[in-house]
Amino acid sequence: MSDFPKQKRTTLKRRLARRRKKFAKNLAKFNTSSRHIDLKSGLAKDRRNTLFHPAHIARINKTDFDLPNITISVVLFNSSRWIEKFLNSLINQSYPTNKITISLVDNGSTDNTIQILEKKLDAIQSIFKDVVLVRNKNVGYGRGHDVTFMRTVDDYVLVVNVDTEFTVHCIVESVRYAYNDYSNVAAWEFCQIPYEHPKYYDAITLECTWNSHACVLIRTSAYLDVGGYHTKIFMYGEDVELSARFRSRNYKIKYLPFSQIIHYSYADENEFKLLQFRGSIYATTVLRLRYGNWRDILGGAYLLDRALVFTQNTEQLRTALSAIKEAILKAPFFLAGRLLTLGQSRIIAFHDFDYEIARAGSFITVGQPKDVGMVSIIIRTMKGRSGVLLQSIASAINQTYPNIEIIVVEDRNTSQATVIDKVRQAYPNFPITYCQSDGAGRVAAGNTGLARSNGEFLMFLDDDDYLFGDHVATNINAISDVDLTYSYAWDVKTKIDDLENADYFEQEFELREYFSRDYSRERLRTENFIPIQAALFRRRLYDELGGFDPSLDMLEDWNLWVRYSLGGKFKLVPKTTSCYRTPVENEKKTARTESLDNAYAEVYEVNRRLWEKNL
Repeated sequence: MSDFPKQKRTTLKRRLARRRKKFAKNLAKFNTSSRHIDLKSGLAKDRRNTLFHPAHIARINKTDFDLPNITISVVLFNSSRWIEKFLNSLINQSYPTNKITISLVDNGSTDNTIQILEKKLDAIQSIFKDVVLVRNKNVGYGRGHDVTFMRTVDDYVLVVNVDTEFTVHCIVESVRYAYNDYSNVAAWEFCQIPYEHPKYYDAITLECTWNSHACVLIRTSAYLDVGGYHTKIFMYGEDVELSARFRSRNYKIKYLPFSQIIHYSYADENEFKLLQFRGSIYATTVLRLRYGNWRDILGGAYLLDRALVFTQNTEQLRTALSAIKEAILKAPFFLAGRLLTLGQSRIIAFHDFDYEIARAGSFITVGQPKDVGMVSIIIRTMKGRSGVLLQSIASAINQTYPNIEIIVVEDRNTSQATVIDKVRQAYPNFPITYCQSDGAGRVAAGNTGLARSNGEFLMFLDDDDYLFGDHVATNINAISDVDLTYSYAWDVKTKIDDLENADYFEQEFELREYFSRDYSRERLRTENFIPIQAALFRRRLYDELGGFDPSLDMLEDWNLWVRYSLGGKFKLVPKTTSCYRTPVENEKKTARTESLDNAYAEVYEVNRRLWEKNL
C-alpha cells in the first residue's frame, strides 16, 4: 500500500471506511435486546410458589439452623494492600469463625503479599477452623479457585475477591437462605455495594441468568458435577461461563440483594480498566460462539467492530486486537462445545458487552439500608387476582429495607382474606394488615389503605406490579432533603391470560424515555410521568393534603402527585427499581390508551384549577 500514489491511497481509505460503516450498520440489527423473552419467562416460572418457598420464609423469620462448616476461597495476586481489611472484616462478621476454613491461593504475587500473610498466619490460625495457604503460578482467577474446590470437604464454598469487606450478617444471611433452598440451586450471589451490579434478576424468585463471582456462595457438589471453571478463560467471563454451565445442567442460580458485601471495584464511576476491557472483548466473543444463536454471533461481530472504532488510544487498540486474536485462536474449542447444549433454550441473554439486559443506575451509590422510620406499602386488590397479589407481596417482603409494613386493601370484597391469613401464618413476624375498602373503586381502596397505615413514609404498589429488592432503600436514601422521591420503572409489556392463577407472559422490559426525564413541577402539571409504584413520600404530605380525590376514577395518582408537588419538594432517583405492566395485545393496548385519554381531560382540568389556586 505504501507504493500507491497518495491520491489513490486516500481514495482506498475512504472506500474501506464506507464499507466498514455499511458492515457495522447491517450487523447492528443483530445486537438487539428483544431476544430474552423465553429466558425471562424461564426465570419467572416459579413465581407462583415463591412467597411460601422455605428459603424466603427462613430468611424473614430468621429461622435458627445448624450452621454448617464452610470454606472461603480467595485468589491473590499482588494483593498486599487489601489483606488487612479483608481479614479484619471476616473476623468481625457474625458467622462463627470456628466453622470457617480459609483457603488462600496465591497466583504468583511479586509484591509482599506472601510475606504479609505469613506474618498473620499464626494469629488467625487460632481464630478460624483452618487456614490454608497455597503458593501457585498465575493460572487465572477460575483455576485458582479450582484448587480450593478440589481440596474442600465442606458443602459450600464462598468464592470472594480480596478487595472486599464483609458486612456483619451477610454470610449468615446467605448461608441461611442457601441451607433452606432447594437442592437444584447451585449458587447464591451477594449484592455488591457501594455500586450494585445492574444486571436483571427476577425480583420475586431472585433467580438470575448469571452470577458475578466477586462474592458468591457455591454448592460444592454442583460445582464438581459440572466440571468447575473453564480452563480457557483466564479472567473476566469465567463466572458467566460457569453460570451458563450450571443452567445448562438444570441448576438454578440466584441473586441475594439483602446479603451485601463492600467491593472496592471502582475508584470512581468513570474509571477505565484496561484488563477488564480486554477480558470483556475476549469473553463476549467466545461465549457467543459457545452459547449464542446465530444472531448473537453476528451481533458479537458488530460489537468487535464498534470496540475497534471507539478505542481511545493506541494502547486500547492493541489490547482489543490482542483479545480478538486470542478469541479467534480459541474459537474452534468453544464452537465444539456447542454439541453439549444442542436443543436447549437460550442460556445467556447477550446484550451489548454484557450477558443480560441491565437496570439503569449502575453508579447510584448504595449502602446498607438504615432504618429511618417505618415504610407502609399499600397494595390495592380485588376478587380474582390472588395469583399476582401474592407475587407483589413477595417483592415487598424481598425488600432490603428493614422496617416495612404491608397494607392489603380489597375493593368491596373479602375474597382475599384467606390468602392473606396464609401469608401471615408463614410470616408471623412481618406486619401485614388486611382490610376491605370503605367504598367502591380504586380511589376508595387507596384512601382506606392510607388511613390504616402507620408508616412515616408511604407508597403504593398495584397488585400486578412488583419491586426490585432495593426499591425502598434506594428511595429512602434519597429522601433526606425532599418530601417525595421516585425512581425509574420498567414498562413490562405482558400478555395476561389469568390473574387468579398468575398465568401471563412477559415479552419486553423497557425504560420509557417519557418517564426518565429530569423532574419538573411545571411538566407534572400537564404530563403524568410518575408511575404510582415508583414513588415514596413522607406521611406529612398525606396528613396535610389528604389522599386521592374521591371524584376521580382514573389517573387519581397523577392528581395526587400534582397536589403534593404544590406542598413539597420532589426528586428523581435515576435507577430502575420497579416494574409496572402494560398489555402487549394491540386490542387491549388500544382500549387502555383510549380510557386513559378519556380520563386525561377531566384530570387535567382538576390539576389546572389546583395550580391556579395555589400559585
